[in-house]
Amino acid sequence: MVKVLVITEGGEKNGYGHISRCSALVQAFQNLNPEIEVKFIVSSDTRARKYLKSNDIDYINMNWLKNSNRISALINDETLVIVDSYKAPKKFYKKLNGSYVAVIDDYNRMCYEADAIINVSIENAKEVGYKNRRSVKYIVGNEYVILRKGFCIDSKKRINKTIKNVLITFGGANSYYLIKKVVDLLANEDFKLHIVSPDRNVHKFAKERGHDFYYGLNARGMSLLMSKMDLAISAGGQTINELAYLGVPTIGICLAENQLKNIKRWCRTGFLEYAGESSDKNTLKKLKKLIKTMGDYGVRKKKSKKGRGVVDEKGGQRIVKALLSDYYKKKISLRKVKIEDARDVFNLSNDPLVRKVSRSIKKLKWSNHLSWMENNLSDRDHLFYIVTDSKNFLGQVRFNIDRSAGEALISISIHKKIRGLGLSALIISMAVKELFKTCRDVGRVNAVVREKNVASIKSFKKACFQFVKDFKIDGNPSKLFLCSRDIKC
Repeated sequence: MVKVLVITEGGEKNGYGHISRCSALVQAFQNLNPEIEVKFIVSSDTRARKYLKSNDIDYINMNWLKNSNRISALINDETLVIVDSYKAPKKFYKKLNGSYVAVIDDYNRMCYEADAIINVSIENAKEVGYKNRRSVKYIVGNEYVILRKGFCIDSKKRINKTIKNVLITFGGANSYYLIKKVVDLLANEDFKLHIVSPDRNVHKFAKERGHDFYYGLNARGMSLLMSKMDLAISAGGQTINELAYLGVPTIGICLAENQLKNIKRWCRTGFLEYAGESSDKNTLKKLKKLIKTMGDYGVRKKKSKKGRGVVDEKGGQRIVKALLSDYYKKKISLRKVKIEDARDVFNLSNDPLVRKVSRSIKKLKWSNHLSWMENNLSDRDHLFYIVTDSKNFLGQVRFNIDRSAGEALISISIHKKIRGLGLSALIISMAVKELFKTCRDVGRVNAVVREKNVASIKSFKKACFQFVKDFKIDGNPSKLFLCSRDIKC
């Protein structure tokens, strides 16, 4: 089975955005299939380690740029490597050769040597500026925005008539002086300030001014705090995605160049207002004006709705499925069945989900199955393929051939390792193509699918099978589909 390696960095200088979204991806892999082995490698400082501990994240602390040989030792052709870094040079990616490489990129930093590029922005690949390379899978758009598990709650944001609570959060980077300036600017405002920062100096300052201070909140704690806010003043990284999901009207301040594109994208959605860069002299003046604008109930209500309309909780899940689908798509192949495959076929055939959609729901007996396999191997009217990535059993496709009628009946079962990854249509197309190549006297393929098996119906349609009719088999409503040599897809 595929092994996953997630590599990133974070700490006082770079903040926790990369760690946050990578830990969410680790969770998404584990939720999809607990059998997938995932290693999370982080180049972290003391602050980052405290953040990881407070969020109960299992990780390996390693300066992987200086110890790239240790990374090379962990990978092979069954490894899926995800890198989220502003520091890794091109030569680092070359050392990952032999594995499937995915890169999380925010601003088209370089032309990566990778199989997949993930940009969790709210634009498409063309808008971000990626050149279309056939060998690269682009996973880009608002449907892929990653949220930590603690943020995935379904609650409607209540918009108060007036601003009572304001959140100030600039991530894990050093922002003491900026926070101080913002707090001084808002000293005479009639609302309560809630300051999130890992900096103890900020804690002391907030305490002296009588403001609430938060440090070391886990994802759930941060989510609950954000949900109570009427307005947020935030840096331009991952936090904006979380605030948008929760529907908290937000004013952005750019703390680093790599945040600027994300801020501008969010401004175009109508959710975010932008005060300027932290180093700009006019930023605080603009912030003051924007807070006055945000005082309007209608404005905040509209912005909250805009944010919630852009981001949902399934981004990490979609990324994981897209990566695994592309990983297997580039490796998958068919070969003729051997008697040595009998046990794998038997186990798959007795999978509860396979039995549920089969003509007979009764479990198969090994002795009967073995005899059936032996008979089929010698039957020229039974074509039997194994789905594999050259090392692992991933499924089976069979054709019962009626040569007098010039047709065949297809049957397909997919192993749970690749189930739900959208690969069935590809496998069906590969098998049909192989059938037509092998059996010149077969001109069409029939597929019989139970009406309730919606996933299979979609797969056959995607594989260019055309609907013929509805009918019943043993009292079960079913559908007949047809694919012929003449059908152009």
